[in-house]
Amino acid sequence: HGYSLEDGRLVLYYHGAREGKKLELVKENPQMGFEMDCGHELVEGRLACQHSYHYASIIGNGEARVITEPEEKLKALAVIMKHQT
Repeated sequence: HGYSLEDGRLVLYYHGAREGKKLELVKENPQMGFEMDCGHELVEGRLACQHSYHYASIIGNGEARVITEPEEKLKALAVIMKHQT
């Protein structure tokens, strides 16, 4: 996944297959919920009950759209690759 701010709006990009269940669901109903997390770190304690886990996350909802235009696909892929590298 990747994200960018466009005209003051958070835009999330997800890479997906050209066919399959997720694509069918988006086409059927583009309203979706999402959750993303990162920065995972196990925090060890002396005792089992003292262990914890740190992370950052975002949860929300919005409308999904399948990108079909080649120029827009390149832009989306660049945004995704920026966050993966």
